[in-house]
Amino acid sequence: MQAKIVKRNLGGLTRVSDPHEDIRVFKSTDYGRFVFADENRPIYQAHVAKLKQSIEENGYLRERPIDVVTRGDKLVITDGQHRFTVCKEMELPVYYVVKEDSPEEMAKAIRVINAYSRAWKEPDYMRHFVALGLAPYLKLQKFMKDHDIGISAAMGLLASGGLNISNPRDLKHDFRTGNLVFDDAAVERASMLMLPVNEIRNFHERLMPIRKDPAFIKALLVMTSSPRYEHERFLKNLATNIESCVSCTSMGKYMLVLEGI
Repeated sequence: MQAKIVKRNLGGLTRVSDPHEDIRVFKSTDYGRFVFADENRPIYQAHVAKLKQSIEENGYLRERPIDVVTRGDKLVITDGQHRFTVCKEMELPVYYVVKEDSPEEMAKAIRVINAYSRAWKEPDYMRHFVALGLAPYLKLQKFMKDHDIGISAAMGLLASGGLNISNPRDLKHDFRTGNLVFDDAAVERASMLMLPVNEIRNFHERLMPIRKDPAFIKALLVMTSSPRYEHERFLKNLATNIESCVSCTSMGKYMLVLEGI
Protein backbone atom coordinates (compact mmCIF):
# COMPACT_ATOMS: atom_id res chain seq x y z
CA MET A 1 0.00 0.00 0.00
CA GLN A 2 1.27 3.44 -0.87
CA ALA A 3 2.25 5.56 2.12
CA LYS A 4 -0.27 8.21 3.02
CA ILE A 5 0.98 11.75 2.48
CA VAL A 6 -0.63 14.40 4.68
CA LYS A 7 -0.72 18.02 3.54
CA ARG A 8 -1.36 20.85 5.98
CA ASN A 9 -2.00 24.40 4.89
CA LEU A 10 0.05 26.87 6.91
CA GLY A 11 -0.88 30.37 5.88
CA GLY A 12 -0.06 29.95 2.22
CA LEU A 13 2.63 27.33 2.79
CA THR A 14 2.02 23.61 2.61
CA ARG A 15 3.99 21.13 4.64
CA VAL A 16 4.06 17.58 3.34
CA SER A 17 4.43 14.88 5.97
CA ASP A 18 5.62 11.52 4.65
CA PRO A 19 5.70 8.65 7.21
CA HIS A 20 8.83 7.29 5.51
CA GLU A 21 10.74 10.50 6.17
CA ASP A 22 12.59 10.45 9.50
CA ILE A 23 12.53 14.17 10.30
CA ARG A 24 12.72 14.96 14.00
CA VAL A 25 11.79 18.39 15.28
CA PHE A 26 13.47 19.38 18.53
CA LYS A 27 12.57 22.12 21.00
CA SER A 28 14.85 24.19 23.20
CA THR A 29 14.99 27.37 25.29
CA ASP A 30 18.78 27.14 25.66
CA TYR A 31 19.35 30.16 23.42
CA GLY A 32 23.07 30.25 24.16
CA ARG A 33 23.59 26.98 22.33
CA PHE A 34 22.53 28.52 18.99
CA VAL A 35 24.96 30.58 16.93
CA PHE A 36 24.66 32.45 13.64
CA ALA A 37 26.65 31.40 10.60
CA ASP A 38 29.21 34.00 9.57
CA GLU A 39 28.25 33.32 5.94
CA ASN A 40 24.67 34.43 6.51
CA ARG A 41 23.29 37.93 6.05
CA PRO A 42 22.95 40.26 9.06
CA ILE A 43 19.76 40.51 11.08
CA TYR A 44 17.26 43.03 9.73
CA GLN A 45 15.31 44.53 12.61
CA ALA A 46 12.41 45.52 10.35
CA HIS A 47 11.91 41.84 9.47
CA VAL A 48 12.15 40.88 13.15
CA ALA A 49 9.42 43.41 13.98
CA LYS A 50 7.12 41.97 11.29
CA LEU A 51 7.62 38.43 12.59
CA LYS A 52 6.88 39.56 16.14
CA GLN A 53 3.65 41.16 15.01
CA SER A 54 2.67 38.01 13.12
CA ILE A 55 3.34 35.81 16.15
CA GLU A 56 1.38 38.15 18.45
CA GLU A 57 -1.59 38.00 16.08
CA ASN A 58 -1.44 34.36 14.92
CA GLY A 59 0.74 32.52 17.39
CA TYR A 60 4.07 30.80 16.70
CA LEU A 61 3.96 28.02 14.11
CA ARG A 62 6.10 25.17 15.30
CA GLU A 63 5.54 23.70 11.86
CA ARG A 64 8.21 26.19 10.67
CA PRO A 65 11.27 24.94 12.59
CA ILE A 66 14.65 26.50 11.91
CA ASP A 67 17.45 24.48 10.30
CA VAL A 68 20.74 23.96 12.14
CA VAL A 69 23.94 21.98 11.76
CA THR A 70 25.99 20.78 14.69
CA ARG A 71 29.49 22.19 15.23
CA GLY A 72 30.86 20.75 18.45
CA ASP A 73 28.36 21.59 21.19
CA LYS A 74 26.87 24.46 19.21
CA LEU A 75 23.96 24.57 16.77
CA VAL A 76 24.76 26.75 13.73
CA ILE A 77 21.63 28.28 12.21
CA THR A 78 21.51 27.86 8.43
CA ASP A 79 17.90 28.92 7.94
CA GLY A 80 15.72 30.85 10.37
CA GLN A 81 18.00 33.28 12.16
CA HIS A 82 15.25 35.92 12.18
CA ARG A 83 12.76 33.43 13.64
CA PHE A 84 15.35 32.46 16.25
CA THR A 85 15.91 36.12 17.16
CA VAL A 86 12.18 36.61 17.65
CA CYS A 87 11.89 33.48 19.82
CA LYS A 88 14.79 34.61 21.99
CA GLU A 89 13.44 38.15 22.41
CA MET A 90 9.90 36.89 23.16
CA GLU A 91 11.21 34.04 25.34
CA LEU A 92 9.51 31.40 23.20
CA PRO A 93 10.80 27.86 22.64
CA VAL A 94 12.91 27.37 19.52
CA TYR A 95 11.80 24.50 17.27
CA TYR A 96 14.62 23.19 15.10
CA VAL A 97 15.70 20.42 12.74
CA VAL A 98 19.27 19.15 12.69
CA LYS A 99 20.82 18.83 9.22
CA GLU A 100 23.90 16.78 8.38
CA ASP A 101 25.62 19.16 6.00
CA SER A 102 29.27 19.74 5.22
CA PRO A 103 30.55 23.35 5.50
CA GLU A 104 30.34 23.66 1.70
CA GLU A 105 26.77 22.33 1.59
CA MET A 106 25.80 24.59 4.48
CA ALA A 107 27.16 27.68 2.71
CA LYS A 108 25.32 26.80 -0.48
CA ALA A 109 22.09 26.15 1.44
CA ILE A 110 22.32 29.57 3.06
CA ARG A 111 22.58 31.25 -0.35
CA VAL A 112 19.75 29.27 -1.92
CA ILE A 113 17.34 29.55 1.01
CA ASN A 114 17.82 33.28 1.45
CA ALA A 115 17.56 33.94 -2.28
CA TYR A 116 13.99 32.62 -2.20
CA SER A 117 12.92 33.99 1.19
CA ARG A 118 14.20 37.55 0.83
CA ALA A 119 16.35 38.75 -2.02
CA TRP A 120 19.99 39.26 -1.11
CA LYS A 121 21.64 42.53 -1.96
CA GLU A 122 25.27 42.89 -3.03
CA PRO A 123 26.46 43.62 0.56
CA ASP A 124 24.86 40.33 1.69
CA TYR A 125 26.76 38.33 -0.93
CA MET A 126 29.93 40.26 -0.10
CA ARG A 127 29.63 39.45 3.60
CA HIS A 128 28.86 35.82 2.80
CA PHE A 129 31.89 35.16 0.58
CA VAL A 130 34.25 37.19 2.79
CA ALA A 131 33.18 34.99 5.71
CA LEU A 132 34.02 31.95 3.58
CA GLY A 133 37.50 33.40 3.06
CA LEU A 134 37.39 33.59 -0.75
CA ALA A 135 40.51 35.51 -1.81
CA PRO A 136 38.95 37.69 -4.57
CA TYR A 137 36.27 38.91 -2.18
CA LEU A 138 38.81 39.65 0.55
CA LYS A 139 40.84 41.66 -1.98
CA LEU A 140 37.69 43.40 -3.18
CA GLN A 141 36.78 44.33 0.39
CA LYS A 142 40.26 45.77 1.04
CA PHE A 143 40.24 47.69 -2.25
CA MET A 144 36.86 49.22 -1.36
CA LYS A 145 38.15 50.27 2.05
CA ASP A 146 41.46 51.64 0.72
CA HIS A 147 39.74 53.78 -1.92
CA ASP A 148 36.45 54.44 -0.15
CA ILE A 149 34.26 53.28 -3.04
CA GLY A 150 31.25 51.03 -3.38
CA ILE A 151 31.00 47.43 -4.53
CA SER A 152 29.92 48.04 -8.14
CA ALA A 153 32.66 50.55 -8.93
CA ALA A 154 35.39 48.49 -7.27
CA MET A 155 34.19 45.23 -8.76
CA GLY A 156 34.05 46.57 -12.30
CA LEU A 157 37.55 47.98 -12.02
CA LEU A 158 39.15 44.88 -10.52
CA ALA A 159 37.32 42.27 -12.56
CA SER A 160 38.39 44.01 -15.77
CA GLY A 161 41.99 43.48 -14.69
CA GLY A 162 42.43 47.14 -13.91
CA LEU A 163 42.74 47.74 -17.65
CA ASN A 164 39.41 49.46 -18.21
CA ILE A 165 36.28 50.42 -16.33
CA SER A 166 33.58 48.70 -18.34
CA ASN A 167 31.77 45.97 -16.47
CA PRO A 168 32.72 42.53 -17.80
CA ARG A 169 29.95 40.34 -19.12
CA ASP A 170 28.12 38.27 -16.50
CA LEU A 171 29.99 40.09 -13.73
CA LYS A 172 26.94 40.28 -11.49
CA HIS A 173 26.27 36.55 -11.91
CA ASP A 174 29.89 35.69 -11.16
CA PHE A 175 29.84 37.91 -8.07
CA ARG A 176 26.69 36.30 -6.69
CA THR A 177 27.82 32.73 -7.31
CA GLY A 178 31.26 33.09 -5.76
CA ASN A 179 33.08 33.01 -9.08
CA LEU A 180 34.55 36.51 -9.08
CA VAL A 181 38.15 36.33 -10.31
CA PHE A 182 41.05 38.78 -10.42
CA ASP A 183 44.70 38.72 -9.36
CA ASP A 184 47.14 40.96 -7.49
CA ALA A 185 48.29 42.56 -10.75
CA ALA A 186 44.72 43.74 -11.36
CA VAL A 187 44.64 45.27 -7.89
CA GLU A 188 47.91 47.13 -8.54
CA ARG A 189 46.74 48.45 -11.91
CA ALA A 190 43.36 49.50 -10.50
CA SER A 191 45.07 51.24 -7.57
CA MET A 192 47.22 53.25 -9.98
CA LEU A 193 44.12 54.28 -11.93
CA MET A 194 42.49 55.46 -8.70
CA LEU A 195 45.36 57.75 -7.64
CA PRO A 196 44.35 60.85 -9.69
CA VAL A 197 40.67 60.01 -9.19
CA ASN A 198 41.03 60.03 -5.41
CA GLU A 199 42.96 63.30 -5.49
CA ILE A 200 40.10 64.90 -7.39
CA ARG A 201 37.42 63.37 -5.16
CA ASN A 202 39.16 64.75 -2.06
CA PHE A 203 40.09 68.08 -3.64
CA HIS A 204 37.32 70.20 -2.12
CA GLU A 205 34.50 69.84 0.40
CA ARG A 206 32.04 70.80 -2.35
CA LEU A 207 32.66 67.36 -3.85
CA MET A 208 31.67 65.44 -0.71
CA PRO A 209 28.01 64.86 -1.76
CA ILE A 210 29.07 63.19 -5.04
CA ARG A 211 32.47 61.66 -4.24
CA LYS A 212 31.00 58.14 -3.78
CA ASP A 213 28.59 58.31 -6.71
CA PRO A 214 29.57 55.39 -9.03
CA ALA A 215 28.65 57.48 -12.09
CA PHE A 216 30.94 60.29 -10.94
CA ILE A 217 33.79 57.88 -10.23
CA LYS A 218 33.38 56.22 -13.62
CA ALA A 219 33.40 59.61 -15.36
CA LEU A 220 36.60 60.53 -13.51
CA LEU A 221 38.21 57.25 -14.54
CA VAL A 222 37.32 57.84 -18.19
CA MET A 223 38.72 61.35 -18.06
CA THR A 224 41.95 60.59 -16.17
CA SER A 225 42.65 57.53 -18.36
CA SER A 226 42.66 59.63 -21.52
CA PRO A 227 46.15 60.23 -23.00
CA ARG A 228 45.19 63.88 -23.42
CA TYR A 229 44.41 64.39 -19.74
CA GLU A 230 46.65 66.83 -17.83
CA HIS A 231 46.18 66.35 -14.09
CA GLU A 232 47.75 69.54 -12.74
CA ARG A 233 45.95 71.64 -15.32
CA PHE A 234 42.62 70.06 -14.42
CA LEU A 235 43.14 70.67 -10.67
CA LYS A 236 43.96 74.30 -11.37
CA ASN A 237 40.80 74.73 -13.44
CA LEU A 238 38.77 72.81 -10.85
CA ALA A 239 39.78 75.29 -8.14
CA THR A 240 38.11 78.12 -10.03
CA ASN A 241 35.12 76.10 -11.29
CA ILE A 242 34.30 73.98 -8.24
CA GLU A 243 30.71 75.31 -8.12
CA SER A 244 29.95 73.54 -11.40
CA CYS A 245 30.47 70.11 -9.81
CA VAL A 246 26.92 69.18 -8.87
CA SER A 247 25.05 65.90 -8.62
CA CYS A 248 24.15 64.40 -12.01
CA THR A 249 21.92 61.50 -12.99
CA SER A 250 24.36 59.70 -15.29
CA MET A 251 28.01 59.25 -16.18
CA GLY A 252 27.41 61.07 -19.47
CA LYS A 253 26.18 64.18 -17.69
CA TYR A 254 29.16 64.10 -15.34
CA MET A 255 31.41 63.86 -18.39
CA LEU A 256 29.89 67.06 -19.79
CA VAL A 257 30.59 68.83 -16.49
CA LEU A 258 34.18 67.58 -16.39
CA GLU A 259 34.80 68.52 -20.02
CA GLY A 260 33.54 72.01 -19.26
CA ILE A 261 36.11 72.35 -16.49
